[in-house]
Amino acid sequence: MRSLVCLLAAALTPAAAAAPSLTPSPADWRDVPIYQIFTDRWDDGDPANNTANPQGTYNPSSGTSINGGDFAGLTRRLGYVEGMGFEAVWISPIPLNVNGAYHGYAARDFTQIDPHWGTQQELVDFIAEGHTRGIHTVLDVVCNHGGNLIQASPSSYIAPPGTRTLSWRGPTQHAFPFNSLTHFHAQGNIGSFTDPEQILGELSDLDDLRTEDAYVRTHMIDIWTNWVTALDADGFRIDTVKHCEMEFWQVWTPAVRANLAAAGKTNFFMFGEVLDGSDAKVGSYTGTQAGGAFALDSCLDYPLFFQTNSVFAHASTGAQAIENHYSAIPGNYDPAAHDRLVTFLDNHDQPRFLSSGVANGAVARLRAALVFQFTSRGVPCLYYGTEQGFNGGNDPNDRENMFDGQFEQGPSLGDNFDQTVPLYRLVRRLNQFRRDHEALRRGTQITREVHSNPDIYAYSRVSGASEALVLVNTDPSNTEVSNTLTTTFGPGTVLTDLLDPAFTTTVSGASTVSPVTLGPSAYRLLVPLSAVTNLEPEVTAVLPVHDQSLVDVSSGVVLTFSEPMNQATVEAGFATVPASTGSFGWSSGGTVLTYVPAAPWTGNSTVRVLIAASAADLAGATLRGGFESIFHTAAGPLPD
Repeated sequence: MRSLVCLLAAALTPAAAAAPSLTPSPADWRDVPIYQIFTDRWDDGDPANNTANPQGTYNPSSGTSINGGDFAGLTRRLGYVEGMGFEAVWISPIPLNVNGAYHGYAARDFTQIDPHWGTQQELVDFIAEGHTRGIHTVLDVVCNHGGNLIQASPSSYIAPPGTRTLSWRGPTQHAFPFNSLTHFHAQGNIGSFTDPEQILGELSDLDDLRTEDAYVRTHMIDIWTNWVTALDADGFRIDTVKHCEMEFWQVWTPAVRANLAAAGKTNFFMFGEVLDGSDAKVGSYTGTQAGGAFALDSCLDYPLFFQTNSVFAHASTGAQAIENHYSAIPGNYDPAAHDRLVTFLDNHDQPRFLSSGVANGAVARLRAALVFQFTSRGVPCLYYGTEQGFNGGNDPNDRENMFDGQFEQGPSLGDNFDQTVPLYRLVRRLNQFRRDHEALRRGTQITREVHSNPDIYAYSRVSGASEALVLVNTDPSNTEVSNTLTTTFGPGTVLTDLLDPAFTTTVSGASTVSPVTLGPSAYRLLVPLSAVTNLEPEVTAVLPVHDQSLVDVSSGVVLTFSEPMNQATVEAGFATVPASTGSFGWSSGGTVLTYVPAAPWTGNSTVRVLIAASAADLAGATLRGGFESIFHTAAGPLPD
């Protein structure tokens, strides 16, 4: 695999730099739910690279040091991501960082991969394996700044034409093509987050590139074009967008887009981080909203994030706040972004939804928020660990170890790749409903009932003749839909709740739905009974439970499935590591499998239980992503 620096040195055109065959872009990114992984905290697939960067600090118990997550870990856990139904993963920035920073946002050499992630070939392998599973990769991109290698004297901000004196902090300097002080702003640190100060100043002491210079722009275009063609990546999440001048995005983005289209990526998705609650500010970076060339395809929907926190996490206001945001979209965002804003409930820069001071551990509110997020307009993005109930607060506590590491607390203790927990299974179902019902991905969103105070929020997603009706109660008490809801359903249509199939209601002659009472944070996802598809099978429970310790060495394994299974396919796909032989027994109508090993497990060991994705139910639907669980044995037989 040729390194990116070789590509740059050869000044290759995009076509020359491209792999023989790049994976085509998704036809419509509204169809592609995204899972955000903070790579260092995800899974330590290769401990040998933890100290590979001599400038880095490996300290697995520190939230501000390298903990060990890497590309090998990304690949190893793709089944877990696929099992939830995600079709894209957004990973941390990949370039070589100053002082081996664990997070990736402090580049020293934009053309090299930081060795604590692993090798470029391992990243290529991860992306390729993702593509075989129908999972695209979104790279986190930084154009605004490099890491902190330059000091301004004095460090306080000074407006142009004034400047500060820049000097290197030590012998380590930025690598080519940004290995000169002249490529960086000399205005000092940002003191006020207003333009132009937040554009020209340094954010958190990070060396601010002169993105207005043609030299910087040209090299940034080449760098990120070549990374995509070298790796076969599929999209960009772009960091610190508001800290670059608008003209940069109107030059860089069209050039990269054209280069990648010529290389075969005709719908490459670029969405930006504009950490601001203003629709006017965030929307200005989309398309041609600011005038001039087409800038970003989309942005992280921060204005919606702040409102969903108020409506669902704090339950301090009604969903009218969300509707106000929707009403502001047409006048503030390019039409291409209207239904492609990337929605989220938490991320690496924000306290988690369940954290103290936000939802305070109210899982029912999180469930309601997830139903809203995955059934409303936009491209849903889930932050790793949300499906496991992580509740970390401010950075770095919202960057807990997903693997069984040492930087973890509360719900994140131990190994968290548990595919049987209710939140994981809810997300899995919501993603299946999005796949099965086009209206939930691409449909027009029509408000049916909304209030200024916590209460019922009802809306439909309508695509052609198809409709899905969503009811969510944001009130902490039982609440009834106050008005008979008008829909596009024909009279006599029997509706059922995709999340509670036992519930049905019949549409009246006026195409209205009778009032429904919902408990606190309860919800209904109503579609015609005739539109219901079979649910994919899943493992709903496993014994020993995931990550259980001190398991008797003679213990069997019991797996409960959601559907009657084709027993031969399950048994053929069953395996343990270390390998074992044993007998299978089925009960409860083919939904419960008991495996009894022929010999005791080794004492004081970890046992992995695996079921291949080829395992199928009686209807022929397969186990998406397969299944994996672990347990840890005691030293020997336990006393009766």
